[in-house]
Amino acid sequence: MHKFDFDAELRGADGAALPVYCDVQLPYVGGQKAQIRLAVPARHISKKPPSNPCTLSGKSGAFTINMQGVNWRRFPCSAKSKFGLEAIELLHIERLTVLCPPINARRDIRFHLAPISYLRSEASFVHFGDRAGSNELFVLDLPGLGSTSFVAEWVTNYHRDAEIPGATVIAGFSAVANLPPGSPVDSAQVVAQFKTSARVKVVAASFMQRVA
Repeated sequence: MHKFDFDAELRGADGAALPVYCDVQLPYVGGQKAQIRLAVPARHISKKPPSNPCTLSGKSGAFTINMQGVNWRRFPCSAKSKFGLEAIELLHIERLTVLCPPINARRDIRFHLAPISYLRSEASFVHFGDRAGSNELFVLDLPGLGSTSFVAEWVTNYHRDAEIPGATVIAGFSAVANLPPGSPVDSAQVVAQFKTSARVKVVAASFMQRVA
């Protein structure tokens, strides 16, 4: 699991932009929620906050983090100090994208999936071990993406500081598609292609399973 803290730009629907501090903790596995915190430097607080929905962009080392559909519930209009940070209370974020440089010239895109009943039934044979791991459930040939693996994944959290030591297994699902080497990628277009094709394929497979 990755955790990022970095400076970013928050831009409102009205075009207003201001610098913010962002803290992102990615999910352990697909289906979990990311933990995201935003704060604005006190000296950049104004009486008119940016309009919802906002976008956010920033870099943390070699990683580029983008968010679309950022909606805030409460935006600070005053500050306790001149040089401090004031928290932004978030309501909803439509999409979080983390881009990283390819490793060993291999590029892929990973979609975290909700634990729908069809995926849970496909994973009924999977034995979740005592360490982090994944198990391929099936492969679909998706238009625009090609061969895409649907996997069950898990991680074990050990509670060593608990009065009675124990562990919790967190499981979820992801789809992983290989990307062509070297060519530019439009992440928004890839996400749209995946949503359309995967929805049709999985619904059809679920229907066939019921008929059988």
